[in-house]
Amino acid sequence: MKYTIRWRTAAEEELAKIWLSAHDRAVITQAAREIDRVLEFEPESVGESRPHGRRVTHVAPLGVTFQIFPAQRIVRVVEIWQFRVRQ
Repeated sequence: MKYTIRWRTAAEEELAKIWLSAHDRAVITQAAREIDRVLEFEPESVGESRPHGRRVTHVAPLGVTFQIFPAQRIVRVVEIWQFRVRQ
């Protein structure tokens, strides 16, 4: 069964800022879509655990912090950031 992905307003706004300033917006769009896709099924197995029931995961060049609410089948993205991929 799928989870519903919800983004906090602050995370959505930060994603918009990242996208607007990106050299390659398609890369940001693709990474954001992949984040939604991987969190949709079995989010408990994605990324690493953090304090206060949060988890983090990375889909280059983006990282997110998220929370899982299993009873409601909801994943909430609470924070997003961009990082440089080393080559």
